[in-house]
Amino acid sequence: MFAQVIDQKSSQSQSVLLDVDVEHGSERSLSSLSVGRYDRYLRAFSHVPGWFEEQAVASWDVLLDYQRRSGIRGNLVEIGVWKGKSAAMMALHAREDETCVLVDWSPLQDALTVISDEVPTAKCIGVPLSSDEFRHSKLFASLKGAVRWLHIDGGHSTDQVCRDLEGADSLLADDGIVVVDDCFSAAYPQVTQGVFWTLHMYPGRFALVLVGFNKGYLCRPAAANRYLSFIRDCMHTEMVLRGCGPVTFWKTNRNDELNTFGMLHADSDGYAYRGLDTDHGEIQI
Repeated sequence: MFAQVIDQKSSQSQSVLLDVDVEHGSERSLSSLSVGRYDRYLRAFSHVPGWFEEQAVASWDVLLDYQRRSGIRGNLVEIGVWKGKSAAMMALHAREDETCVLVDWSPLQDALTVISDEVPTAKCIGVPLSSDEFRHSKLFASLKGAVRWLHIDGGHSTDQVCRDLEGADSLLADDGIVVVDDCFSAAYPQVTQGVFWTLHMYPGRFALVLVGFNKGYLCRPAAANRYLSFIRDCMHTEMVLRGCGPVTFWKTNRNDELNTFGMLHADSDGYAYRGLDTDHGEIQI
């Protein structure tokens, strides 16, 4: 993958033209045009109650836009919806032939209404079930292997996270992403425990490629290098274009360890990327 990126220590917003080499063919995309959905989201959904940090919103927009530009297709699923604050971002990115499946045992009408008012073309299905009940439904069976984006924000116990990831393993497409809420949150260490327990007990099912701003991002191991390369080559620039605040991507581990980027508020040195402790400029993936 090749891209024009900002200088490693620059945190100033700028418009750049990205050359993205993807498996489905090369395409040239003006990234500033991709920011439209992010700006639309902020205008339409910032008032919706919920816990969705600005940097997490931008990260979703960047990765969902990358999936679109790369020709990655599939449905979008959220477990734990509440008022629809994060589901709205999925709806903004859903194509006409893709369905947003919103699963929550609590009432879903508020979320469905706020989304349909702003994104009337999005096809959204409310599923008033717990995630455990959802896994035994006909709808779940029909979605197997056909989901490109799955957000897990349901029960926060270790056991529940493990069960939801087991379900995600059935649903996720080969090139899709699973997002786990409150991964690496100090308030919910058991969520992180559930993620790593799953990674340890079921090797080969998921790879953790990014963590930051209360979200963990997993994909299939075969797709990991593709996402890691995008994060390394393009994601900081894409975040800056959205003006969401300076961030630094950390990759302090070797590629034979936990091959994962960490995303934080920009460090005091203003680095866009920080590599190995022994050589900040070396980023292994």
